[in-house]
Amino acid sequence: MATKPVDMSIPPEIAKAFEVKELPAVAAAPAATGPSAKAEAPASKRKKKTRKRHAKDDKKAEAEGVAGIAGPGNMDFVIPNRRPQNDPICVGEKLWMDVTWLNTKAGEFELEVLPHKVMNGRKVYDLKGTARTSELFSLVYKAEDFVESFVDFEGWFPYKFLLHGDETKHIRNNLELFDHGARKQYIATYDNRVQKGEIVEDKGFKDLTPLSQDSLSAIYYVRTLPFEIGKVLRFPMTTNGNQWETEVSVLGREEVSTKMGYMKAFKTKIETRFKGVLQQQGDAFMWFSDDERKYLLRFEAKVRIGSVVGVTRKIETGVSPDGSTPPLPQGPSGKATEAKDDATKTSGVNPGDRGDPNQRGRHRKWFHELLESVSSAVKKK
Repeated sequence: MATKPVDMSIPPEIAKAFEVKELPAVAAAPAATGPSAKAEAPASKRKKKTRKRHAKDDKKAEAEGVAGIAGPGNMDFVIPNRRPQNDPICVGEKLWMDVTWLNTKAGEFELEVLPHKVMNGRKVYDLKGTARTSELFSLVYKAEDFVESFVDFEGWFPYKFLLHGDETKHIRNNLELFDHGARKQYIATYDNRVQKGEIVEDKGFKDLTPLSQDSLSAIYYVRTLPFEIGKVLRFPMTTNGNQWETEVSVLGREEVSTKMGYMKAFKTKIETRFKGVLQQQGDAFMWFSDDERKYLLRFEAKVRIGSVVGVTRKIETGVSPDGSTPPLPQGPSGKATEAKDDATKTSGVNPGDRGDPNQRGRHRKWFHELLESVSSAVKKK
């Protein structure tokens, strides 16, 4: 199910400042210099019923004479070198997870590291996540969403975040661009409730806490940090222009069941706070492999109805910078062992529910929360 293209109509100066290009075989060119991108965004004209919301900071920025935001290489910002001694993120890495909801196989989630890219002289990671419903579940509610994040290679913070969603009677597109030096971000969101004939858009500038992670980069950033039992890792996050603080508590070591067998893992608890107030509706946990790579092996998160559980079934490790192939996670005996059956049903969704609006609504709520459950269990605002 291909995502339908939507014209985000962002200012061309901003689009150019955050352009992503293939990394050349030779070393990347020095960071370019130049003025910041301009902020004026033309209003969109649409034939459908449209309701628009403009970011509050738009008028404030205009009143203060703020011209816009600067792209990578032009930011008034000293980029910290936060690279770990041994980089756990390798190009070519790919991870597949089976996702269940109410003990029913509902879909799958894929995480992959694409070849490095360059943004105005800055080398970046290209991270991508894809969530799609299972064939059976699609009889009730069909969806295929993907998110993509471009992260500074040295500073480990994102410059650009994309979300594209093509779902039953619902099309979503989000673009978020981050200027950590100016403490500003530019967002352009599009939400089309096809059945209602309503389009909601939000474009403009909002505040940004420097070094904030987005909802995809956060999963990878955590893997670059040292895990110590009892330690709490804290970092800022941004989603749809809203600022959060994420806490990752390292609870301990244990053997966790995956589709590949039992694996040695760190168990972590994820909490998110908005202005100091805990936002999630229930506990959220993630298990990362107990090794230098810290692969995501499992997640569990409460959502509005029931729980979402993701279990890793396959990992491709990618290739290290020296050309070697990193090892897979190990089981308690030094290799993977047979896992217990999670009693996950591969059926249980009645095709007759297709016409039941209450059932369709339940499934929509689950899928809209999936990516947020995986990354930070952020409550939708």
